[in-house]
Amino acid sequence: MFLAQANIAYFRWSLEDVRMAEFVQQIAPVNEIAEKSDGFVWRFTESYSPRDIGPPWNHPLLFFNMSVWRDMESLKKFVKSPQHDLIMRNRHKWLFPVSPRSSAQWWIDEARLPTVDEAIAAISRSSD
Repeated sequence: MFLAQANIAYFRWSLEDVRMAEFVQQIAPVNEIAEKSDGFVWRFTESYSPRDIGPPWNHPLLFFNMSVWRDMESLKKFVKSPQHDLIMRNRHKWLFPVSPRSSAQWWIDEARLPTVDEAIAAISRSSD
């Protein structure tokens, strides 16, 4: 079994807005750190429209992130990396939370990848 994780939030402004520049500049380096991390399996890279997510989160400024890890320890190690930690400590500058719980982790079979619908359902269940 692999560990899937997903996060959703709302951007405060569009990614083109100058107030988002610091966040935008960190996306590629953080993704590269994730992809080179021990235990990393996969990350969602497809483009999506907020309309694909569906209510109640189908907002034009929706941020969606999903990845798969070998185990919880691998995910935790990445989350605590200095580059990712910097974004997390400053996320209030760029993101609004969607609900009391805007993330979820769940176990998946190693033979498949999680879907956006599955991620949203997992986040919805964790918010109950």
